[in-house]
Amino acid sequence: MKILLRSLLLIFSLFLLINSCSKDNPIPDVTKFTLTVTASEGGSVNDGGTYDEGTEVTITATPNEGYEFIGWEGNDSSNSDLTIFLNSNQTLNALFAVFVQGEIFNNKNKYLALGDSYTIGESVDVKESWPVQLLVKLSKVNSEINKLEVIAQTGWTAQELIAAIEDSTLEPPYGLVSLLIGVNNQFQGQLAENFRPSFIELIDQAVILSGNIKERVFVLSIPDWGATPFANSLERDEITKQINEFNNIIKYEADQRNIKFYNITDISRNALNDLSLIANDNLHPSGKMYARWLALIEKDILSINFSP
Repeated sequence: MKILLRSLLLIFSLFLLINSCSKDNPIPDVTKFTLTVTASEGGSVNDGGTYDEGTEVTITATPNEGYEFIGWEGNDSSNSDLTIFLNSNQTLNALFAVFVQGEIFNNKNKYLALGDSYTIGESVDVKESWPVQLLVKLSKVNSEINKLEVIAQTGWTAQELIAAIEDSTLEPPYGLVSLLIGVNNQFQGQLAENFRPSFIELIDQAVILSGNIKERVFVLSIPDWGATPFANSLERDEITKQINEFNNIIKYEADQRNIKFYNITDISRNALNDLSLIANDNLHPSGKMYARWLALIEKDILSINFSP
């Protein structure tokens, strides 16, 4: 009988101990956060949901045929596959845009980029090219400009761009027009003064394509490829001198027409001391450099009134 009583007392004591510990150390509630995911016109995304704090979630943006994924509203990543650790409620919107060459759309809401390899973003992902980076910015703050058309090709001179525009079926007015051309004229040994007539024709054509709204046209200077590793064995000072001569003409003709001119050449020369600004081909800008160009121009461009 005594043994039985001892056993009962021991069991009762253990019960009290366990019950006391459970009250002192309750199981904590798991914090949950909501991920809301949407998509703009031109694509789709997988669904969001509610997840435990710290959950790793991957969402994928998939463009429809004829569209390109261009970025996320709510996140700075340019990758269509985005992995995040959920530590707060988040809302993400996948952005898509038409990205074609020479097609016809409703052009008042289209940005037309004219140029050469610097315009198409040679040797970098298309999403890192500066026109696409600009379109992402425009899409986030202004629904009037949400499509991009590019007439550009690596190696084109000003004369070849003129011919390409003549061969294209373009229907102005475009909502925004940019022009960056001339490096291949310089690279092929043409004199800057011989470049002037072709550039005049192009800048005047850009104004026409904008519907003669000069506020919606802008010009970029030619980058200095003499600051790249490609030019290591060449006469950098002579390249710089010639680039400056071409850019003086570009700036003069833009100023004469009250067209916005942006000097990105100084930014390009930083590549002498920062190779992260150069793409893997050792010649063209990296996405990082293009982002610096955009930082120079975006405030002005994003402030344009694009309303009809």
